[in-house]
Amino acid sequence: NFQGDENDIIILSLVRSNKAKDVGFLKKANRACVALSRARAAMFIVGNSDVMQATGFWKDIIKHLESRNQIGGHIPLCCSRHPSSSKHVSVNDFMKVDFLTSICTEPCLGTMRCRQHQCQEKCHDHDDHMKCLAHVSFIHDSCGHCDTRVCSQPE
Repeated sequence: NFQGDENDIIILSLVRSNKAKDVGFLKKANRACVALSRARAAMFIVGNSDVMQATGFWKDIIKHLESRNQIGGHIPLCCSRHPSSSKHVSVNDFMKVDFLTSICTEPCLGTMRCRQHQCQEKCHDHDDHMKCLAHVSFIHDSCGHCDTRVCSQPE
């Protein structure tokens, strides 16, 4: 619910799919203008182009996008931590994607809770670092003695 706000990337859902090809409120040009003017860097429009083309200005918009080869059945996704690791996901598979584990194959390399080593697992949610069972050395603050503990244990 942007209510006129802008964002770097917008995913615009035009999910109107019916035999009557009725696009409802999306047939109002002012609504389209607002929807199409909110992205600063990129916009992905998801919808049924057959239905949307039933309305004149949407037909023109779709024709323009097709002429620039900007309509397709896939969306490019990448890992926020490893931008070079990317994957094109089909529209049908979009909702099934576990973004980190299926797109990124890079090692995590996040700093572990003990701050003594990096995670060598495949890229994942950083909350998983709380489960590390590696044994690490540490020094007791109170007495200066050296000891070991499991990485994920609190100090």
